[in-house]
Amino acid sequence: RNPIPGSGCSGFIRSGAPLATVEHGGGPLAIYVTSGTDTTLLVADPSGRWQCSDDANDVNPAVTYANAPAGTYAVWVGTFSPEAAGAAAQLSAVRGQPRW
Repeated sequence: RNPIPGSGCSGFIRSGAPLATVEHGGGPLAIYVTSGTDTTLLVADPSGRWQCSDDANDVNPAVTYANAPAGTYAVWVGTFSPEAAGAAAQLSAVRGQPRW
């Protein structure tokens, strides 16, 4: 486990640079993962605040913002258990709600 101080997140996420960054112009935003494995999601918003998710839709995590500020969002995807590390997953970012 790589604990992120102050995030309240759990799971196994590799340390270092984010998996992806999302440029957002402001307004509704959903960042989510679909996978057959129990995945976790960690997002740092443009102000440096951490959001995390596990099991928003079955084993798939989502971080949603009703009115997300414009800027760059750093995104890490991990797994809830270490045995699932390296599992296939699809990361998506859309305006509005997740499209499961």
